Amino acid sequence: MLDYRTLPDEALIHAVEVHRPHGPVPMGRTAFNEAVRRGEAPQPVQRRHRSTLYRWGDIREFLEKLATGENA
Repeated sequence: MLDYRTLPDEALIHAVEVHRPHGPVPMGRTAFNEAVRRGEAPQPVQRRHRSTLYRWGDIREFLEKLATGENA
């Protein structure tokens, strides 16, 4: 499991490390993917066959917005 406190903002993390049950985003894969499609969650920076990557800084900002209720 990643220690998110030590990651630089430009670090790339796999989608499976972003959402529940082990990731920092408090939603499941389907709900998170829907939020991405609606433009409420950050867009991935790289998509390849069976691999989707997100920039940690984008995820951190998304979490801060969730915490303040901006995405509600």
